[in-house]
Amino acid sequence: MSERLDRLFTPTPVAVAWRDRFVATLGAFAGILLTALICTWLMPGREGAMVLVASMGSSSVLLFAVPESPFGQPWQVIGGNIVSALSGAAAVQLFGHGPLAAATAVSLGVFGMAVLRCMHPPGGGASLLPVLDTHGSAAATFGFALFPVGFNAVVLVLVAILFHRFSGRAYPHPRGRGQ
Repeated sequence: MSERLDRLFTPTPVAVAWRDRFVATLGAFAGILLTALICTWLMPGREGAMVLVASMGSSSVLLFAVPESPFGQPWQVIGGNIVSALSGAAAVQLFGHGPLAAATAVSLGVFGMAVLRCMHPPGGGASLLPVLDTHGSAAATFGFALFPVGFNAVVLVLVAILFHRFSGRAYPHPRGRGQ
């Protein structure tokens, strides 16, 4: 039994060069910083911090640490986050806030991403945002999917494209490669 647990919780050896680890770290820093600064500039005060969507943290891992992943390509990041946020807003409109709305939001997000071929795992988080927003702010509206979710995703992708041009890494990856 102990041996099985060891296998479950022992990290798989990964052959990633230290340079690539530092590049990914710097890229995630730059992407989130620029997105946060732009959002703060557009919505000064406390509200600016609120328009930086939490799922962008997960998106930045894909964009900067594994830019070759099919889940981290521009259409997947932008489309996946928007479709998922729309799914969350629809679930709130249908079921309010609660377990049924949460399950509906994520499942509709997965279905929408599959149909539109924009599967992006952090989209699952974007679909939950409207459901978890029980304070009645804009997160439960369909407009929330475009701003801030879509806006955050576009800024993050643009930063990734520029960042990878300067870092010497290929991004985005051509169609068919790794997909």
